[in-house]
Amino acid sequence: MRVVWLSLLCAVGLSEFGSCWIFTDSKGVPDAEATDPSLDPPAGAVTASGRESHRREAREKPFLFPGAVDSPLEGSGCPTIISRAQWGARPPNNKVSLVPPVPHVIIHHTDGNPCASQAACSQEVRRIQDDHMDKKGWADIGYNFLIGEDGGVYEGCGWSTRGSHAGEYNPTSLGLSFLGSFSETAPSAAALNAARSLVQCAVSRGFLSRSYTLKGHRNVNPTSCPGNALYRVITQWPGFKA
Repeated sequence: MRVVWLSLLCAVGLSEFGSCWIFTDSKGVPDAEATDPSLDPPAGAVTASGRESHRREAREKPFLFPGAVDSPLEGSGCPTIISRAQWGARPPNNKVSLVPPVPHVIIHHTDGNPCASQAACSQEVRRIQDDHMDKKGWADIGYNFLIGEDGGVYEGCGWSTRGSHAGEYNPTSLGLSFLGSFSETAPSAAALNAARSLVQCAVSRGFLSRSYTLKGHRNVNPTSCPGNALYRVITQWPGFKA
């Protein structure tokens, strides 16, 4: 009865377990910087109708994931996180666990469309997931969390799953990505505050080491990400180390 009850809570977005998927495939998500040749690509392209069917199934048939708490509890001091079910995620093809607490946070920008509402950001996050899975052949969206200009925090692969965003840092980091391009202008105050709150939440919840280091994507891979304007901001944040 407990499993049924928790699954029901998860279905309506109230479960403290947040990510309600259960998987047994041992393969991980390939690195963002290089395709893992050991990961078999999908047999064929996924159609738009197929993607929507997968998303409906994910919303309607949640599973209980027996792991760390993935969504903030009310009163925990953590930002509200828009769950995968809420933004309409497809289920991942496979996953590998991220062992907490990790020592690093890597900051990115998506270098794409900015968004300032939950509807617009949800659409953009779905587009990014489709790109990562269908065009790049990855198992899921590569970031652990994404942040919109309205200050909304969107669950990517979540607290407990290894992302695909920073090459060799993937097994030891959380990847946070700002939705938009921030080479010329910095993200909104709401977005920046949400990101800093999420980092502190990760520490308080035991997902991130108290002695963590924070880096821009450019500090660990040859890229201009997270954009010059955003990079200047994060160099002033606690824990930053080039």
